[in-house]
Amino acid sequence: MNAVLRAVQRDRGRALPPAVTSGASRPAQLDYLAVTLSHPRWLVDRWLDRYGFDRVVAAARFNNRPAPMTLRVNTLLAERASHARALEREAALAELSRRYFMSRGPATVQDFAKWSGLTTADARNGLEAVKAQLRHEVVDGQSYWFPSSMPSVKEVTPTAYLLSIYDEYISGYKDRSAIGEAEIGAKLIALGSALSYIIVVDGQIVGTWRRTLRKEAVVIETNLFTQLTKAENRAVAVAAQQYGTFLDRPVVLA
Repeated sequence: MNAVLRAVQRDRGRALPPAVTSGASRPAQLDYLAVTLSHPRWLVDRWLDRYGFDRVVAAARFNNRPAPMTLRVNTLLAERASHARALEREAALAELSRRYFMSRGPATVQDFAKWSGLTTADARNGLEAVKAQLRHEVVDGQSYWFPSSMPSVKEVTPTAYLLSIYDEYISGYKDRSAIGEAEIGAKLIALGSALSYIIVVDGQIVGTWRRTLRKEAVVIETNLFTQLTKAENRAVAVAAQQYGTFLDRPVVLA
């Protein structure tokens, strides 16, 4: 593609070959078909031998027509789609706010604004519309909003997760101080573009990891920021094995 664009820029002032008839010379026909009608020269050369000039011109012009806009509809979802709600701006803002805090709370209005791309003013307006459905607590001067009822989940501790930096656990919030101390945040920032994956143990960032896919296995290398207990190391190993199961490959933990 870059080569084509460079050629176009280089030959910008050059006129396209004019239209010709079936009585024109073979080189003139090829120039017209290949350059003016944008078809590979080797292809139209073969077509000329097989179909003749007039039919090749018609085929080339047909190929150059803009493609029609088509939509493929999943008929299993067509009924659901036909009943989709059309929301006004205020209603849409309230619905987006409700879904964010219901699924990602506890979270602040600044978290919501960062995640959604809304202005802080719009984020506050959206929260105002649904805050009656939420609970909130103030921690260190920040108001955190979350669902009024939370399911009781008994999670085995310690529990580890191997996450991407684009996971919602990271990207869904502006203030991440609750999941890592300032020292750890500085280490992550220092990694720059080399940072792709993080290790989380019991909700706290404890290091980074990277993978190397091999034909016979996936190699997972860890870079821990702190010394883990034996139980925490076992939890990281379990998370690595789960990742290998997802890829259907054995895991080599380095």
